[in-house]
Amino acid sequence: MAIKKSKPKKDFLNQKIMDKFCDDMLHYFDIEPYREIESESAKGTKYTKFIANRLPTIEGFARTQGISSDKIRSYADKYPEVLEAMLRCYDMMYDMLLNNSLMGMYDSSSAVFAQKNLLKFSDKIKPNTPIVSGDNNNINIGTVLMEVMKDNESKGILDR
Repeated sequence: MAIKKSKPKKDFLNQKIMDKFCDDMLHYFDIEPYREIESESAKGTKYTKFIANRLPTIEGFARTQGISSDKIRSYADKYPEVLEAMLRCYDMMYDMLLNNSLMGMYDSSSAVFAQKNLLKFSDKIKPNTPIVSGDNNNINIGTVLMEVMKDNESKGILDR
């Protein structure tokens, strides 16, 4: 009696392809947050200028794969590995946006816009909300970020 072999599913994301897809997504997001450029002033003083690299997004990665960002989100709903990779990518995007913002590489309105739209941040903060509050001394990073950016903008740090 011959053993009948089952045909493999012809799903786009079989295990091997899914692993490569996740690796590609993580690789796309795993970039340096900024680059350093050595410059010289008119007076001959050398200095280093920090330039923010382009912020990686799910939409940008989808474009490199020839699919829509909605397709990636549907894969994340269906495949736990894709969801995990996507969450790690959002963590990398958050880290890059936060650190570049704190270093004054974005003007405050652009950074706040990106945080609200890409990372689903909200600026619904009660007046006089302390930065450190509660028994656990939780830090409201949104408040800290907005205060640092306002301070940098008022000092002219963002006008480089």
